Amino acid sequence: MRRFALAMHAENPRHQVPAADALGHAVVKRRPPYIYSADEIARLLRAAAALRPAGSIRPTMYATLFGLLTATGMRIAEALALQIDDVTADGLVVRQTKFQKSRLLPLHATARLALDRYLVTRRSLDYFFLPPALVPAISR
Repeated sequence: MRRFALAMHAENPRHQVPAADALGHAVVKRRPPYIYSADEIARLLRAAAALRPAGSIRPTMYATLFGLLTATGMRIAEALALQIDDVTADGLVVRQTKFQKSRLLPLHATARLALDRYLVTRRSLDYFFLPPALVPAISR
């Protein structure tokens, strides 16, 4: 309401503008980001690799997903939206990011090796982690 009143006041100074706190003031406090230690990451990857049912794609998928997020700093929605064709010789093509841009994300040799092993396991499907219908919207 106040923003509308400000816009109207700019057109005609006779319009009143309520005080900034007239309708209350929402205090939004974000928790500070948590940086995982190398030991915590290693434990998380081991736990993901030990998921059940053993022998299914699930443990490999989660270990690869968490490893990729750790190695690249990608947003979760970007990783979930990856397609097989997004893996190139130069790295990962991240399409339609949060700000509607695409970028090339270089990969360390160890991350590339892990992705290649995952792709061998996942070779019969066109998607990386989730079918496109289940990928959450990136622009949140």
